Amino acid sequence: MRDPAPLVEIPVRGIDTLELNLVSNFQFREKSMRILTRYILREIASHSLLGLLIFSFVIYIKHLGYVLELVVRHDLPLLKILSVFALPLPAILVLTIPMAVLVGTLIGLSRMAADGEVIAVRASGIGLAQFVLPVMLYALLGWGLAGWMSLSLAPAAGRELVHMQASLKASQIPYEIRPKVFVEQFPNKLLYLQDVTGAHSRWRGVFIADNTQRDAPQVTLAASGTLTNNSRSRAPSQSLTLHLERGATHETDPEHPEQYSVASFTETDIPIPFDQSSATGPERLTPSLMPLGALVELTRDPGQRRAALVELNYRLALPMASLVLALVGIPLGLFHRKGGNSSTTS
Repeated sequence: MRDPAPLVEIPVRGIDTLELNLVSNFQFREKSMRILTRYILREIASHSLLGLLIFSFVIYIKHLGYVLELVVRHDLPLLKILSVFALPLPAILVLTIPMAVLVGTLIGLSRMAADGEVIAVRASGIGLAQFVLPVMLYALLGWGLAGWMSLSLAPAAGRELVHMQASLKASQIPYEIRPKVFVEQFPNKLLYLQDVTGAHSRWRGVFIADNTQRDAPQVTLAASGTLTNNSRSRAPSQSLTLHLERGATHETDPEHPEQYSVASFTETDIPIPFDQSSATGPERLTPSLMPLGALVELTRDPGQRRAALVELNYRLALPMASLVLALVGIPLGLFHRKGGNSSTTS
């Protein structure tokens, strides 16, 4: 009989080498995926940032005239000038961030497809999903940034800009009031002054009638006075202060018309309400400037429900455009076709 064939023993070292090769291949592939992801992100981000700057500048031109008017007409410190230029940006970026995501996706992936990089990556065994992942990560970043600006930062910046405009308008009131003219711009107040002297608009011969109580009006006469702005106030109705010197207040009692009282004073302060909405326009009351909590609360008001829901959906829909436009840009960018050259012979 023929002897049986001897058994072949596989050395343990060969098994270890096989496992080591598998681990090395996996680590190499994982490292390659990370490199490819970073490369795609850099490619998209570079074109996206360029598009963001261009789109933001084009839209900012609309606000530039208003911003320059505020800066030129008022003597503002450097910090306030920078604030005036920066406050319109959040509302603009809410619109331009989704546009920049789309432009970055289209140009970045189209450039890779036109140079044959997409074909080379797919030939190495990497699927199209590896292109989708970094694009969606970038779109999620744009969605989060645009959502934060739309829901929180843009309304806050708008309110700050409105308050700054109202404060600047109120600070100019003492210089805009002319002598020997009845001033009726203050609620329930009638103001008249004989003369204005000095660089700080010091008034002479001040007359002010208070009609807050229709049946008991008060009339105050003073030799001099100054009007100052309480610029720290952020209430919808900002208060000015009229500081009077050497005068008297005349008033009657509606229950006893025959009685007439006169109260003399050396110095006194009279608050003058100033309605900011008259200086800032009707947009002061629109839902676009409300905080998110106040806007949600406004949806419970039957009279304001529709306007509040429109504004709320607007704030939520614009950030979502980053995700939608990224999904649109992926196939348009990846499946880019080179145009062929044609030649004619005669």
